[in-house]
Amino acid sequence: MSNAIFSFMLILLQHRRRALELLLQLSGHSVKETALISLSYSGSMLFTNYALTHVNYPTQILVKSAKMVPVVVGGFVFFGRTYPWQDYLSVFVVTCSLTVFQLCKHEAKAVEGSLHQNSVLGLSFLCGSLLCDGLTGPRQDRLMAREKHLSSLLMMFLTNACAIVWVGTAAAVTEGLRPLYFLAAQPDAAGHLFAFAVCGSLGQLFIYQSLKHFGSLYTSLFTTIRKAASTVFSVYVFGHKLNGMQWGAFAAMFSVIMLQSYVTNKNKRHHHHHEAKKEI
Repeated sequence: MSNAIFSFMLILLQHRRRALELLLQLSGHSVKETALISLSYSGSMLFTNYALTHVNYPTQILVKSAKMVPVVVGGFVFFGRTYPWQDYLSVFVVTCSLTVFQLCKHEAKAVEGSLHQNSVLGLSFLCGSLLCDGLTGPRQDRLMAREKHLSSLLMMFLTNACAIVWVGTAAAVTEGLRPLYFLAAQPDAAGHLFAFAVCGSLGQLFIYQSLKHFGSLYTSLFTTIRKAASTVFSVYVFGHKLNGMQWGAFAAMFSVIMLQSYVTNKNKRHHHHHEAKKEI
């Protein structure tokens, strides 16, 4: 709900009196596609959260590190989308490197000692979350490609407004009034919840800007790398230590990203040069 309110306030600030007119001018196709996007987006979030009641946190992080794979596979299987070879290479190297990075993050004994916390149901929830990721990203790409007028703010508002219905229904059925009872018993949690909502809304604003300009695959790449980068940042801030395998995995991730960026920019320059020659 906070994301919908935040994005709507920004739309009002940006367009003022034209804000309502912009919303009313949205096509039925845009609303329908956004509702489907919000359904798979909400499903991914719910599956991930419920998985934590059946698997440990390291397992959840490890499985979700492969988020780019369902985006690529889902884009091809459900929407017929293909990517350049450097993008496939980047997905493979980053996913493998981050898997190594996360596995090395926890000592073998700690991981073995926590295996009993993982269940088939929890892993099934995580697989369901990845399936939803594979439906969400490619559909967002297709919608933004067809509806050029659809801004990142409008997309953010519509997605989260529809998500209120899906998440609200799921919460009412599975949780009932327990969240309200918790806040009544722990009033201090309201402040933390508000801070969490504000930070989440700000983060999602940047995510939708990235979706608009770079697409879902690159956005997934950014958010995945962020997890490893935050761990490396903690080395300097909190004095945490990384082993050789982790440094090697981190170096591999950024090396392949630099290669991907170089090849992509080179292909763009070649394409623009070829188009200029055709015009002459």
